[in-house]
Amino acid sequence: MSPKTVLSLVPIAIVVGLASAAGCSSTAATPAPADGGSAAADARPADTGVRDTGVTSNDSGAGGCYDASKATKLAATSAKSKQNLCTGTQIGNFYTSCLGPGVTEAGCKAFIEASANNACVSCLEGAPVGDAGTTANFPVLLHANEKFTAVNTDLCAYLTIAKPECVANAVNLSQCRLSACGACPLGSSAPADQSLILACQDAADADVCKDTMETKACTDAFTAGKAAITSACLGGTFQDVYTKVATLICGP
Repeated sequence: MSPKTVLSLVPIAIVVGLASAAGCSSTAATPAPADGGSAAADARPADTGVRDTGVTSNDSGAGGCYDASKATKLAATSAKSKQNLCTGTQIGNFYTSCLGPGVTEAGCKAFIEASANNACVSCLEGAPVGDAGTTANFPVLLHANEKFTAVNTDLCAYLTIAKPECVANAVNLSQCRLSACGACPLGSSAPADQSLILACQDAADADVCKDTMETKACTDAFTAGKAAITSACLGGTFQDVYTKVATLICGP
């Protein structure tokens, strides 16, 4: 299994496209204040989230927040960086409009519906890009549900260490864990809540997510490349991590 870590995760006001197996886009209401991100759903060297391996479907240790029926995986088939689909200004404006503190549904909708932003939003959110729309690149953002979103640090990490063959399983494992554990207290950094999240992820790993486990070769490469990954993909806040990953994947 991959080394445990924290994935940047933040409560959001607007879901600008649920990165699901169908690659659908949608918007959601119910604004929730964004925080700095810290608690919830992957497994990578310490920084901001959580994840890892081993129990049973609906095990009592998962605290009742594990729901296999909610698990989703992505339809993406390619892992590319530096796609030149977003400018630095667009990456910043997407954060300000759709992810940061004080966002509004109207402001986010205006950004994503502006024709000049279409390609950039597709890159960030995971709509088909390139190859006449037949291939979807793995997106910058992953979604647990309509309330929480996370940065796709797996994509950034494995492209940083030149292991694109490791991306699909790693990203789909994170997406599967996030969505199956979406009812957990993902926005909390309290130790008891973190333990609950990990128990849920263990249950998911033993059940609905077990076909997306990373190989030992990939996790060994991740461990060996930890310094480079930390520099390129991780940071102290959700915004820091989002900006790094979005720039690597969608920038020039």
